[in-house]
Amino acid sequence: MGADQEPGRDDEQRGPEESTEDPREKAARRSRTRRNFAIAAVVIVALGIAYAFYYKAALEGRVTTDDAFTEGHPITVAPRVQGYITELLVADNQFVHAGDVLIRIDPRDYETAVLARRGELAQVAAQLESARVNLDVRRTGAPADYAAAQAQVEQARATLAKSRADEARQRGVDP
Repeated sequence: MGADQEPGRDDEQRGPEESTEDPREKAARRSRTRRNFAIAAVVIVALGIAYAFYYKAALEGRVTTDDAFTEGHPITVAPRVQGYITELLVADNQFVHAGDVLIRIDPRDYETAVLARRGELAQVAAQLESARVNLDVRRTGAPADYAAAQAQVEQARATLAKSRADEARQRGVDP
């Protein structure tokens, strides 16, 4: 302890007029403190940026669980058709793009259904052709049927006239 120092008091506790430290040393110490603070700030920012890149690259796409709840982006896959799966083309947690083939479904059921529908289509086409032929027959036969019906009407009229004449004659003969 120096002669001009009071016992129990540091340089920091003394006022500016009581300090024994050289002003240049004080400025150098402040400069070192600021430089150390700036270096620490740059290191902290660099570590933050490095962690952000690590998180983005390594951890973001992973699925984790916490209390049996899935963190991530679950998507329901609904096929447009149903059937037996013959081939699975993806693995668990594999990244896929829209339009990627995920599974192959056994096509035999659909090939059978297509053949059945083609058979039904051929049957309906045959029915249509039959209806067209029947229409042509009816168109040709309708005038003949009309003429036959008119002949029957004329025959019925003639029969009626004969019956009336026979009746009149029978009435004229009665005693």
